[in-house]
Amino acid sequence: METGTPVWLHSPNSSWGWLPARIANKEHTVVRGRNLVKLTLVDDVDDGVKANGRTGNNQIPKFETTLTIDPSQKDNPDIKVRNTPKDGNGDNVDDLISLPHLHEPAILHSLRLRYEDNVIYTATGPILIAINPFKKMEGVYGESVMEGYRMEGE
Repeated sequence: METGTPVWLHSPNSSWGWLPARIANKEHTVVRGRNLVKLTLVDDVDDGVKANGRTGNNQIPKFETTLTIDPSQKDNPDIKVRNTPKDGNGDNVDDLISLPHLHEPAILHSLRLRYEDNVIYTATGPILIAINPFKKMEGVYGESVMEGYRMEGE
């Protein structure tokens, strides 16, 4: 992870456990003979993640925090690379498997975006995830939709 990389930071200050952040500084350090990396993370709520108030993090104050990580550790539990539109569709995808970075905060964020857009069905490979399937939605469960499915089966 390089300076400027958008990431998710595990945080108890978020209602869903993760905050959008950006790596502001990266420096190599040696602690007790071990090569480590010190990352300075800053809030990134003004990035596209917050667009239209969609993350639920609007009440989180600006922050700056430093994490010391072991670069040989492949997966850090407190920091995950964030998907961005330049990676493809960002986090709003029909099938979670198509996310470039597939991990807990990416899944939660994608499902949150789709829920707020009233898209209650999301696939993850052959598995269908339904978020709030009892919400009344025009055009999803009408007679014409059911008839269309019946006709496909013939």
